[in-house]
Amino acid sequence: MPERDLIKKHYDLLGTTVELGFNTRSWLASTAEYLSMTDCQSPALPAGIQLNLLEAAACEADQLVVLPDETCKQDETVMQLSRPVQTRYYTREFQRWIDYENYGRVWLDYARGAATAIRFRDNGFDPFYSDILFSYNLLTGLLIKAGFYSIHASCINIGGKGVLFTGNSGKGKSTAAFALMRKGHPALSDDRVLITKREEYLGVAISDVIKLRRQAALEFFPDLAAGSLLHELDGEIYFKVNALRKWPGYKTSVPIHHLFILDRTGQPQSSLAGINPARVVGELFPVTLSTWDPYNIEKKFIYLMEFLENISCWRVSFGTDMDEFARIIEKAVMG
Repeated sequence: MPERDLIKKHYDLLGTTVELGFNTRSWLASTAEYLSMTDCQSPALPAGIQLNLLEAAACEADQLVVLPDETCKQDETVMQLSRPVQTRYYTREFQRWIDYENYGRVWLDYARGAATAIRFRDNGFDPFYSDILFSYNLLTGLLIKAGFYSIHASCINIGGKGVLFTGNSGKGKSTAAFALMRKGHPALSDDRVLITKREEYLGVAISDVIKLRRQAALEFFPDLAAGSLLHELDGEIYFKVNALRKWPGYKTSVPIHHLFILDRTGQPQSSLAGINPARVVGELFPVTLSTWDPYNIEKKFIYLMEFLENISCWRVSFGTDMDEFARIIEKAVMG
């Protein structure tokens, strides 16, 4: 599709111009609601990151994103959305292709910081998946070109100090974030944050949408206002942080000082202990450091090792008493 036919939207992310192109206004509107970067009406610099999001018929896929031959095929898995999706991955040099059977297709060029995603019309999936999988996830991956490295972690601002909570899926990253938010500490992210180096290491968020499993919301945070939810999908409820009444707002960036690795205990009490940064790296596989990404993994590994040497690292036994958990984290961060 010719670039001139796309509807363009520009953002500024700490001096990096991000350009998104759409062929439908509906996808532009939903992506704009999901993202939270600063709008840039007339960018002074050329786009450093470019992502085109196209809605098309399945029969048009080969015209818009051509898959490489089978020698470039890297892996094949089944992605579980509201139904299983056969997913095929291809790589060649700095490029990657992902083919989501009967759903869509993606092409990325990490060296150029450019990508195109197609979602097929009448695919039968909730459109909200597209905002997560194509708009948000692709953008966080592309931003490595501009020096922003994605970590699977929630991030909270405690007295001007950035605090990360990490662990594999189900360890409680979102629950930990909400526990600190309830104590008045602004959130950046519940699941993924970008790390970049300026004078110091910053945590940066590109979306103010955070999620929480419905079961955790009912058990630990019954005071969440039901009217502020943005969407509900697969047992998780999504909120716009600034729409949460009586809860702290949202921050786009904060200097990172601490990282906590979460281990659920199932008991009320929480406790923590310092951990050597070198031991943290193993905790970042496979969600933060993926072996499916040969171009980025070495570069990202080196970057994260240096980052971890510059912050305090902890292992926290995460109990069910949210107030006590919040108190021990506040004490570790603020002294």
